[in-house]
Amino acid sequence: MAGQAKESKALIIIRKTWIDEAGMSNILEPENPHPLPSAVKFQAVRVTEYSLVDSWFLEFEFYPKFLNGELTAKLLVPKQEILAVLQTENPEHLVGFKPSYTEVLPGQ
Repeated sequence: MAGQAKESKALIIIRKTWIDEAGMSNILEPENPHPLPSAVKFQAVRVTEYSLVDSWFLEFEFYPKFLNGELTAKLLVPKQEILAVLQTENPEHLVGFKPSYTEVLPGQ
């Protein structure tokens, strides 16, 4: 995105049910313009920074689509809604990474 000055440092994988129930689907709109299949139970968010705020929340900074990639926003998500954090030594490793949507979480 044109205005981005910070590189993505990690991918945060969040439960889709929390995103929908908390009304965060517009804020965490996927980069991919195509809607996710209904069987998909998670969503990946590229983040520039993240930290474990306390025992309850993970805070992350990202470029939300609704801000046209010009400004960052910070969001706190309950830790129990985070499925994984993917971080690499080199942010370039995340370029083009797309999670596989072919598998559904067990028990869902």
